[in-house]
Amino acid sequence: MSYSEGARPAEYASLSSQTPLVLDQEVKEFLKDCYYPSHATEELKEHMQIYHAKKIDENPIRKVLAFDGGYNEVMIGKEFPSSTIAFYRYGVNYFQLNDLFKLEDKEFIGKMDIGKLHNIDAYNFSIPTKNIKSKSQKNLKNSIRYYLYTHFMKTKIQKTLMETLSWFIFREYKKPGKMNYLLSTCPECGKPVLLYKHSMKDYTFKCSNCHEKIYLTDVFRFHELINDNMAKGISSYLMNTLEQFLIIHYIHILVNCAPDILKESLFIKDGPLAFFGVTSNMSKPMRELIYFLERKYDLFLVGVEKGGEFADHAHEVSQILEPGTYIIPDNEYIYKYIIFGEENINQPYGSTTYYSNKIIYKTPSSKVFVLNLPSSFRIGNPTNKNFKNLDVILNNLDKLKNDRFDNALLPISLINQNVSISQSVSSNILKHHTENSLS
Repeated sequence: MSYSEGARPAEYASLSSQTPLVLDQEVKEFLKDCYYPSHATEELKEHMQIYHAKKIDENPIRKVLAFDGGYNEVMIGKEFPSSTIAFYRYGVNYFQLNDLFKLEDKEFIGKMDIGKLHNIDAYNFSIPTKNIKSKSQKNLKNSIRYYLYTHFMKTKIQKTLMETLSWFIFREYKKPGKMNYLLSTCPECGKPVLLYKHSMKDYTFKCSNCHEKIYLTDVFRFHELINDNMAKGISSYLMNTLEQFLIIHYIHILVNCAPDILKESLFIKDGPLAFFGVTSNMSKPMRELIYFLERKYDLFLVGVEKGGEFADHAHEVSQILEPGTYIIPDNEYIYKYIIFGEENINQPYGSTTYYSNKIIYKTPSSKVFVLNLPSSFRIGNPTNKNFKNLDVILNNLDKLKNDRFDNALLPISLINQNVSISQSVSSNILKHHTENSLS
């Protein structure tokens, strides 16, 4: 590695060092041994089940809710050891679908008209991630656990997030629900522990092994990523969890207070419908909730992916898809054309993380989306019959397109404007604000 520029001139990489690499026999053998993925051509159609999106006679959707979030990890101070804090902002944008249709008939659109589409509920959260702790806690791990517990206890939209977490974890929407939950690792002693609902006090428990305090929010298992002075990799997992838990929270509110509105609401998440890393254990209770909702009420939920391997493949395969058609990649297709690896016929792709299946959709206006449709179990060889509200969701996505950007949806664009955090300007603002507050 060359030296970076400092007080003296930088040392740049050699322009001739690639010659030995090109001529090296081991490198040649390595390149010959590599297997490259197949590319989308007309021949690929033979391996694709192509479906045509059906028009619906009557649209049940009246309200649209879009969820997104953003975070930035900021380094505090220049001296060693460095410290970092992660700042989060996440929320929901909601509007009546009819208000959007009214805009299409107007010759001039005013601020009041746009305002009807711009209803934002946004929430802020922050945690230390390196070499900082709470004054009331003994270390970084307990500080992060405490701040997350406090955020769930204080954040309230009709109900607190903590009330929803209990409703979700103990399946309170069922009669009867679950009386306990197995936490795989106690944050203090590391042993498995059963959390009994009847012994819960202020949404905390005592470990049956070490008798230390356990928060209900410890079910997310973020403590497994934290050592004495650093929370490695926690930021993105936490952001994904906050976004998805806000969806669960609004569903909880509607189930309890307005189930009829739930039946006419489309929930859109910016990103996949999945829990990753240490939070993957949340996928199982999420599938159970989906099963319950689809049978007792109804559920219109979709995730929209804008990047990654599936988005890259969607861009390529869209060239051979006709407008108004879609494909549902099965296990074999995914491992052959999208994800490089050996297919496990006994374990569908993403079975431990996703509570959804992916669909690649080319709209009648030729926009291309990678969609995640919820499923109560991970399906290895899905068809369109496995998704209850597929046609309704596809028809409504056509109405929600945003022509300002490629393959964009208006609700996601609106919420993204309010919760995304710039990695350059915002970093400097947050850094100066934090340093001033700590000084």
